[in-house]
Amino acid sequence: TTWGIAADGIGAGATSEVFIDNESIITTNAASALGLSLDGNSTAIIDEGSSIVTNGFEAYGVDIGAGSSLTVDNGSRITTNGIDAWGVFAEDNSWVRVDNGSRVTTHGAGAHGMYGQEGSTLIVDNASRIRTHGLIARGIETRDDTELTVANGSMVETLGLTSRSLFIRDSSTATIDSSFISSLFSSEIYAETFFGGSNLNVQITGNDLNSGTGFIVLDNSAGGTLTVNGAANAAGLATSNGIPSGNVTEFGTITFSP
Repeated sequence: TTWGIAADGIGAGATSEVFIDNESIITTNAASALGLSLDGNSTAIIDEGSSIVTNGFEAYGVDIGAGSSLTVDNGSRITTNGIDAWGVFAEDNSWVRVDNGSRVTTHGAGAHGMYGQEGSTLIVDNASRIRTHGLIARGIETRDDTELTVANGSMVETLGLTSRSLFIRDSSTATIDSSFISSLFSSEIYAETFFGGSNLNVQITGNDLNSGTGFIVLDNSAGGTLTVNGAANAAGLATSNGIPSGNVTEFGTITFSP
């Protein structure tokens, strides 16, 4: 447990290995005090019901970069309490897997559940859950050429105003399959090319989108390339995900590839 500003719970670099196991708890209690910081091709495993808890402004649960990898497994949890206190921030070709009933939960305005950029990989699998409580607190956001997978009964849920569940941007690649996606006040899935050179690819199949009332927005207003795999058209995409065809909105030219 730490109590000072920017006093991280654990910091690892230079190919370090970190194991947080057997219901262990890492807690920080101040602004910018990260629960776990990973850099320099380091590796961390949070396992067997262990937890990271942060309390403070911009106190991310995990900040991971420089080719490092993180596995959150077997019912383990990352919880943040604070404005802009993201659950997981991944950049610079890092790799993150939340698996086997594990959870990332945030409480606070702007506190995204997971955020990936710069070629990172985010995986939420096997009945794991990402949940946010706060204004503009997105469930998962990807940028640049990040890869995202949400699958096998996992859930992404947002409970705050203007908080999209999944915000997939730029040249990301996303596979959202057989999962539960819910936003109380915003779109369940928003895919957007951000500039003319973007090449965004999504596959959205067999999901429960807010119990059949959810929304998908495909926004290629920037004039890049936005490809939806696994569906012949917007109506097919809606049917695959159990929502009315009117709940799929298109801006610009969308390419469908069944």
